[in-house]
Amino acid sequence: FWQASHFSSEGNRRLSIGIMKGWEIIPQLQQVDVQLSSAAARGLRHIMLQVSFVPFSDASLLNISVLHPPGFDLRNASLGVAGQVLLLAQQNLVQVQFAIKAGALARVVVQNMELPRQ
Repeated sequence: FWQASHFSSEGNRRLSIGIMKGWEIIPQLQQVDVQLSSAAARGLRHIMLQVSFVPFSDASLLNISVLHPPGFDLRNASLGVAGQVLLLAQQNLVQVQFAIKAGALARVVVQNMELPRQ
């Protein structure tokens, strides 16, 4: 929903308000699961990330971004599933190309992700 308000020139009194329904959000993924290896608990600096999901529509590209905590390094990342191509590996982003089919479980394994330095 979108809301607009009109206030007096002093800004202390609402003169009118309007609310309008926006666009409908249609979920594109279901059964999303993200798992990290427990390498950090063993004192290792490199971890493995597994992402799986069931998409509603076909696709061919998946972006995985690490937003928090800062300091992950994905530049040396590799993939652990045959048939997938690592198109891009940056500090906090990997881009994977593979056949993503509607209604079928998709799984990506990103290896050699470097943990942030403590």
